[in-house]
Amino acid sequence: MKDLKIIFLGTPNFAIPSLEGLLKADIKPLMIITQPDRPSGRGQKIIKSAVKELAEKHNLLIRQPIKIARDLSLIEEIKALKPDLMVTVAFGQILSQEIIDIAKWGIWNVHASLLPRWRGAAPIQWSILNGDLQTGITIMQTEKGLDTGPILNSRSLDITETDTAKTLNKKLSVLGAELLLTTIINNYDSPIKAQAQINDENLVKYASKITKEMSVISWAEINIIELNRKFRALNPWPGIHFDIFDEMNNLIEERIKIQKVDYHLLDNIIDIKQSSLGEIIIREKKVFIQLKDGFLELKEILPSGKKNMLAIDWINGLKNKVKDSKLYILKRIT
Repeated sequence: MKDLKIIFLGTPNFAIPSLEGLLKADIKPLMIITQPDRPSGRGQKIIKSAVKELAEKHNLLIRQPIKIARDLSLIEEIKALKPDLMVTVAFGQILSQEIIDIAKWGIWNVHASLLPRWRGAAPIQWSILNGDLQTGITIMQTEKGLDTGPILNSRSLDITETDTAKTLNKKLSVLGAELLLTTIINNYDSPIKAQAQINDENLVKYASKITKEMSVISWAEINIIELNRKFRALNPWPGIHFDIFDEMNNLIEERIKIQKVDYHLLDNIIDIKQSSLGEIIIREKKVFIQLKDGFLELKEILPSGKKNMLAIDWINGLKNKVKDSKLYILKRIT
């Protein structure tokens, strides 16, 4: 398949296995299209995309449009290459119909869900938030709608009880690379007939973008199952944060990020009496927080502006500051 002319569009780490898979199969893309370099972090250091860094190592032609649909010179450059196929893997920009129509095979998208479930920007996170037992990869023929194109191939993957957005992202990126290459090989030998998606309102789900605001928890309302799903789905970003208050509702410390936890139902911890909702309890060098149906055991946390640390070390330091006051993760309900 050395003669197969491909243009690859992708940006984050999720796209890396797919690009590496093409290169290992001796399919060298004619062009790599990725997002522009952007400032990141407190120092606003300019960061290259993961795809750009890999493309540079292989001396591939790179283009970084601000908005590809409006970049007329790049569109003409793509047309001049006469690609057989364009592949998008978490590229992050909207494509115009003019671009979609360029390649002979069209544009294939490696999507991290079993379509039509979880169309949109964050299918991995929403599959965990929803408590799905299974997800997968869909190779989809791109059209103008939001992940509505016909399906060329798909493969499922079980979601484990310990999977986070980070671990599931890695598993699906590898599965996506394998399925992409398989689909290319199959289509090269005999064109695949794409199957239209089932547009049943009971099957179609949309995965909206994950925001910082989602890290704010309504501690008085959330139960253990919901908290577990949210912790895993928002790991590593934006994570789950909480503030600390004393008995008089004074703010003691804010924006503490949960790093490592465990969960205990009320019936499973007999040596801790039920306390006030949101109260922090210390037992045998362990830190627990009272929830409405059990206890959250804090193991590791990340205080704002500090390094990761054991929860017991952090809470002991706080108690030294406030002496004998009780501490809570939410303002007391009076």
